[in-house]
Amino acid sequence: MSTTCTGIDTPVYASLLFSNAIETTVGRGIALRNVHACERDLQCIEELLHGPLPPECVFDNMLNWLSAAQNRELKGVKSGDTDKVRAAILGGTLKTKAWCVAHGKLRFLRHSHMNISGTPCIHHSTFGKREGMGGGSNRVYYVWAKQRMDSQERMWILENVSEFGLQETLRCLGHLYDINRIVANSNDEGWRSSRFRQFLVGRHKALKSVIPPAISERFSVLADVRSVFEALFTRTCVFNQNEYKIATEEELRAELEWMQNRPHVLLRYDPERLAVAFPHHVPFQLRCEFCKSS
Repeated sequence: MSTTCTGIDTPVYASLLFSNAIETTVGRGIALRNVHACERDLQCIEELLHGPLPPECVFDNMLNWLSAAQNRELKGVKSGDTDKVRAAILGGTLKTKAWCVAHGKLRFLRHSHMNISGTPCIHHSTFGKREGMGGGSNRVYYVWAKQRMDSQERMWILENVSEFGLQETLRCLGHLYDINRIVANSNDEGWRSSRFRQFLVGRHKALKSVIPPAISERFSVLADVRSVFEALFTRTCVFNQNEYKIATEEELRAELEWMQNRPHVLLRYDPERLAVAFPHHVPFQLRCEFCKSS
């Protein structure tokens, strides 16, 4: 599997839960391999690299995949000119290598069977700028779509706000994938907030079945992806307000301080970038056996 713009890599945790549920149901789980991820936020990158199934490669900016020719075509093009942005990215050729934070050098984008992503939603959200595909993050989306065109994974899942819709993804990838749209509300699952999110599920047209035979035999009434997930994972989440808040400001501050002083963090990034990524109430200090204190 691979991920894009997923923060702390929730898809990996979900995939591990899914594998465990499959193993419990049919007696055999799924062998998972996290091939690569792409995330800009340094705190999230650290979580990715220290999670239960860390990516083999972590790339830090989707726009780094744009080639020199594509960047020339995009020069001076405003985000609101969606047709030109789309044509320049989807009609061009992306780079095959980009900087990998995990290895500290350029690495190829390797193929995965499934990609799970959550491209930026701020320009689509009713609480955001409401610019739709004309917003400033559209280049990230089109690079993601171009990578799916080139990689042609068996399946992919794209999460976003429900206002994102289906039409643009059908336009970009509908010739290669059968795409289903699922809209879910966290409040329906017992959470105290109401947040509508959509999940676009793309299945390559070359695949004959979206449901593995073992599951299909066990659940003969299941007809689509959502039914599979509901049958395996239906549960009610009930939280009081204190549990829902999860952590106090003091706990979050302590966790950030611990995170920013991991030895590998100090070796990966320059101090100026760290100071921006990890603002703190005391000056940042290098505290590890590999570095001198500053």
